[in-house]
Amino acid sequence: MKKIIFFMLLSFGNYAYSQIGAMATYDASANANLINQIQESARQTAELQKQFNLLKEAKDRIEQVSGAVQQLGQLQNIINEQRAAISNANKITSIISETKRKTDLSGISYNLSRIQASISTVQKLLENGLFKMQDAERMELINKQYQEVKSSSTNIKVKLIQLSY
Repeated sequence: MKKIIFFMLLSFGNYAYSQIGAMATYDASANANLINQIQESARQTAELQKQFNLLKEAKDRIEQVSGAVQQLGQLQNIINEQRAAISNANKITSIISETKRKTDLSGISYNLSRIQASISTVQKLLENGLFKMQDAERMELINKQYQEVKSSSTNIKVKLIQLSY
């Protein structure tokens, strides 16, 4: 047992002595390399900050354009709904002329008039006040007109389905 304790103390002492020698060593080239690494890191950080600021500025510009793009997308949706309504109204007219059915077309005329009124409102918005309104106001008005056009288009489609059967 004494031999084991003596051997452990001797091993621990040897290990501790070897660590003390490594801590006291001074390496000038390692310090120079460390200074170079710190300077390079500082330069890279400064470049990264410049790139970040540039990207942030670009992001802000894109967000400003994004509102206009959303509005254009919604305008395209209005146009598509109007085209679908007109196409469906033409199909209804064809079905009626082929089958010679007596059908009340006042609902279709009413829905087409609503679509025309909505389109007219959107056109006036684009001509007179596109840049005078806030994005939220403009989008709210465009969304309202889209809902009206979509509703009318759906009503015409329902009439087409009814006549198809």
